[in-house]
Amino acid sequence: MLFHFLSIISLVRGAKGGEDVPIPHCNKQVTVGRDVRQRPTVDPQLCARMDTPACDAIFDIKGRPVDADGIAATIQSHSNPNVDYMIPVRCTEPALKTLAEKTCPSRCAFCCLTKQYNCINGKYMPKMM
Repeated sequence: MLFHFLSIISLVRGAKGGEDVPIPHCNKQVTVGRDVRQRPTVDPQLCARMDTPACDAIFDIKGRPVDADGIAATIQSHSNPNVDYMIPVRCTEPALKTLAEKTCPSRCAFCCLTKQYNCINGKYMPKMM
């Protein structure tokens, strides 16, 4: 157990943080006027109970630009369908992506990859958003 914890810590320390990014996975394109925005296919709040307490520390919101206004803009993007849904850049880094999918699906908007929301008959379900 201690080995796993130390492995995760070394991955987190080695991963570069940067500006938050538009959601690249589990996304759908939504047309807003003449622009196309990236929004999650499954509302990340639906799988929030799956996130571990460490998610806030590992996948911290930096903002875009990286400052207090950028952090506020990222958080607001989660409820504003007229802008891209932003996630922490660490969610997309190869060294941390598997960890993000398994332990922080809500924080990284990867709910569609969890077995609870990744169902074969999903295309027949009504749209939630």
